[in-house]
Amino acid sequence: MSGAFEEQFATAETASPLHNVEAEIGFLGDLLANNRLIDEVADRCRPADFSVPLYGRIYGKMIEQSASGAVDVVTLAPHFAEDDGASAYQIARAAGYGGTQTQWLASLRVTDGKNGADGKSAAALLGTVTITQTATVALTAGIRRVVITVPASLGLAPGDPIVLAPTKSIDGYAIHDAIAVSATSINVGISAPLLAVGGTFSITAKLFRLNT
Repeated sequence: MSGAFEEQFATAETASPLHNVEAEIGFLGDLLANNRLIDEVADRCRPADFSVPLYGRIYGKMIEQSASGAVDVVTLAPHFAEDDGASAYQIARAAGYGGTQTQWLASLRVTDGKNGADGKSAAALLGTVTITQTATVALTAGIRRVVITVPASLGLAPGDPIVLAPTKSIDGYAIHDAIAVSATSINVGISAPLLAVGGTFSITAKLFRLNT
């Protein structure tokens, strides 16, 4: 574990929760910038240690996702799509953060860790697509795959690492994964309820290409 984290935990172990919103924001930003640190701190810090419940939930989801792959804003966002009410900045203010919104946003930025230059974005938004299916035979509830057609103008290439984030939640439906089959075709894994013959559904989602 790095010296910075050792010092942080040495101070934090005397008081729980951490009660330092700026430190919590910086902590999460460090973990997003370097996923390898998640394993190092997972046994030293719990989601319940955060003074802002939302940050604790984000941290818990980061630990969960790190066990199976990379963690970034795009992979986290769908899990918090239903959060309504105050913005993250408003929550930080209510919990004691004293800076302006501009200062708070600046505190979330990280560098590439090489020469101090801004790192590239985790993903690029290509556009919005619609996942739709009409049952020609009765479909049982569960996980199934749907092939959708997308415009070639999105610039998709076969094998591109992509993520679909629904623009709103729909009870009973969930997007699991997406595979770029061609410039105009995506194979999507979804969970869906029973669909009777002639039944149909549509899910609008934002299409992101990951910058690996």
